[in-house]
Amino acid sequence: MSQSRFLFCSKKIRLRQRAQAAIMNRNRNIIHVGLSDLFLPIIVRSKSEVLQFQSNLEELGIEITGTNYGPNQNILTRQLSQSVLTIQLINAGPNITQLIIISENPDGSLESIEEDFERVLEAFDKVWLIQGKNVAKSDLTVRLLADSSTEHAFSEIWEKRLRQNRDSLQQLGRPILGGGLRFVLPPLNPQDPEDHGIEIKIESFFPDPRKVFIEAIFLWGAPRMISEKWNASDRIQKVIQYSEQHLIPFLDQTY
Repeated sequence: MSQSRFLFCSKKIRLRQRAQAAIMNRNRNIIHVGLSDLFLPIIVRSKSEVLQFQSNLEELGIEITGTNYGPNQNILTRQLSQSVLTIQLINAGPNITQLIIISENPDGSLESIEEDFERVLEAFDKVWLIQGKNVAKSDLTVRLLADSSTEHAFSEIWEKRLRQNRDSLQQLGRPILGGGLRFVLPPLNPQDPEDHGIEIKIESFFPDPRKVFIEAIFLWGAPRMISEKWNASDRIQKVIQYSEQHLIPFLDQTY
């Protein structure tokens, strides 16, 4: 091997090692997990069904602290300190019910988040019997905050990751408070109902610019029949795994 080739390879190894170190040292935490399922044919016909759903939730360990009942939308919340679990039942069309589950600022482990979502789906199933029904479409969102390697996360995204000159932004005519990247990725196989599109945001976090805001949304657009237990854990883990294996390394890659 020539000396120049050796030096080039050594440099690549050092850069890779630095990137791997950044991956290991970059603290991050989940600030939001959200799920939306459109069930067909299911309709919320009465408040008594909603009350039965609420009773099922409490039997499964989710104590509801707030309610908002309506003819086409019912909202149940559980607040524990700064952590809020919100459950929405929406009549989204003829014989279509949308179930939305959102965990904001979860203070427990990933396993406890998954358990909450599974309990909500179990309570829902006990009232509306989802086995054999269709999911017209669904999506799952995970939002993370990760430490920035610079004082301002936008500098990391614009200057380090994209290798752009900050002065080039002067053309916009005003100071830059923050910003980032957005990507839309199509399904690899649109004929496969289990395949999904992905929407990604990587941007500076406005309340604390030392943090990088990362959002990943998996979208299943093809109808699927529920032939076995319908769960959330697999979907949550899939999005978390994608974020850890693709988005964090994408941010760390500066060469």
